[in-house]
Amino acid sequence: MRHSLIVLTMVVSATVASAAAPAVSPAPGLLVDIGSRRLHLVCNGSGSPTVIFESGSGEGWYSWALVQNEVAQHFRACSYDRSGIGFSDPDPRPRSVGNLVNDLHELLRRSGERGPFVLVGHSLGGLLVRRYAMTYRDEVAGLVFIDSAHEDAARGVPLALKAASEKALAARAGQIKSWRASGHFEVMTFHSNLPSSMAALLRPLSASDKWWTARFAENTLPDAEDDLSSEQRHLGVPIVVITATQWPTPAYFPVDAWNQNMANRLCLQEELVTRSNQSTHLFAQTGHHVQFEDPELVISAIIDLANRAR
Repeated sequence: MRHSLIVLTMVVSATVASAAAPAVSPAPGLLVDIGSRRLHLVCNGSGSPTVIFESGSGEGWYSWALVQNEVAQHFRACSYDRSGIGFSDPDPRPRSVGNLVNDLHELLRRSGERGPFVLVGHSLGGLLVRRYAMTYRDEVAGLVFIDSAHEDAARGVPLALKAASEKALAARAGQIKSWRASGHFEVMTFHSNLPSSMAALLRPLSASDKWWTARFAENTLPDAEDDLSSEQRHLGVPIVVITATQWPTPAYFPVDAWNQNMANRLCLQEELVTRSNQSTHLFAQTGHHVQFEDPELVISAIIDLANRAR
């Protein structure tokens, strides 16, 4: 297990429904050719800087259903599906942070979207937008981390929790293998606050080898961790860190180990605040999906930071 916070997020949230999937509908956004593959991109609004949304592990453009249109009343705003997720084509290469970051850069270049960008990342997406900002520093004007994954998360996971996570992942791997053999993949469930029409659009897509494979692979990204110094990790742009405080304790994880992990997680969230001399730390009285449970907080944080980054 290479990145425990991503693993825990996936294990906690990736329940399935067994209903048969209806026919797949056309993509609501653009399918942009990035070279032998297409990624699904949804943009609206106008005004600089352009806000780019990066979703959590195994999730896509729909994660921002309650946020993007509001932000787009002030700035250009874009969300997308990473390879294999939602309407995007799968990537035959091994999944890695580096490949995902390069995909986003190529998507923005080929679609004609121009910086400066304010990058907004939820969970795994927070880690991805940090890596993007470190790779393409001249393109990024600000960052918003929403209950972000952390490069050091795996180093502090209690052994009991690590064992429980590995057991849950092994069970999921067995399920996917069984579904692949039968040719029938289960339909994923989505956050209860996602508009019902959007959930209906996504369910048939979710019952697919490509999406389950991509979702599972994002829990063991080989380059999620880094060995950079605090100076190397420093970001020379304004950042906002939003930390969720109401994570539930999963029934199948040891309570003491889970509580210890949550305490470690808070320390890592506080470390993210030190990545910039222009940082703000906000706390959300929500579970992990802050953008679904307190969208007003997320919208306000993005707009305030984007105004500062103009």
